[in-house]
Amino acid sequence: MKRVLVALVVVLVAWFGGKALYRALVSDETRIRWVLDDMCEGFAATRMNPVTAGLATDWFDDALGADRELVKAGLASLFFERREDGQGFPYRVEWRSAAGPTVDTSGEEPTARMELEVEFFRRKGAEDNSIWKAKVDAQLRKRDGEWRFFRTHTTTVDGRMPR
Repeated sequence: MKRVLVALVVVLVAWFGGKALYRALVSDETRIRWVLDDMCEGFAATRMNPVTAGLATDWFDDALGADRELVKAGLASLFFERREDGQGFPYRVEWRSAAGPTVDTSGEEPTARMELEVEFFRRKGAEDNSIWKAKVDAQLRKRDGEWRFFRTHTTTVDGRMPR
C-alpha cells in the first residue's frame, strides 16, 4: 500500500512539475494568446477577474474612450442584467489574429503589438448569432512577469457592442 501511495505521489509531482516547467518555457507570444483566451473564457463564465486581469491598471482604449473602471462597471451591468431564465449568460466572445503578437524586448520592459479581431455572439435558442465584430490595434506590456494590455484602439467592423 505504501509503495502505491509513494508511486502516486511521484507521478503527481512529476506531472505538476512538468506542467510548471512547460509554462515557464513557453514563448511570450503564447503567453499573450493565453491572456486573450483567459479573458474570453472569463467573459463567457461571467467572471470579471479573468477579463480585467488582462488589462493594465492604466489601460485605455483611444477610440472608445474607455478605461479599466468603465469596463468593470459595464461588465457588472452586463453580467447581472443579461442572464436569461434557465439559459444562463447568453454572450460569448472569440478572438483571432492573422499575424499574432510582435514582441519587442529591447526596452526596459518588454512590449508587444498585436492586431486582432474580436467577435461577440449572443445565443438565441440553439444558435449563436454574431452581434458585434471589431478590429483592435493593441499594445501590451510585460510587468511583474505578466502580459497586460495598456493601450488599444477599437474600431467596429459590424454590429453593435453588447450593452
